[in-house]
Amino acid sequence: MTFPTVTAGYGALLALIYLALSLWVGFGMNALLFPLLIARIIHPFGMIAPENSLQQFLCRAPGALITWLVVGAEAALLLARLR
Repeated sequence: MTFPTVTAGYGALLALIYLALSLWVGFGMNALLFPLLIARIIHPFGMIAPENSLQQFLCRAPGALITWLVVGAEAALLLARLR
């Protein structure tokens, strides 16, 4: 598998945007930041693992699932704050 250069480019750009926003606004020690960070770190290891390997099952699906759960929780918290 060749390294996806377009994805890496977008990832680097988004990381710089995130860094700028974090410095400008701050992250406020958000409790959901750590699970999201771990999920985003382990997911690529599952993507590069051989198909149907243990590494793929332990990294890819949990990384995606934790990401979706954190995004859903953040959306619910934002909606609750709007009340």
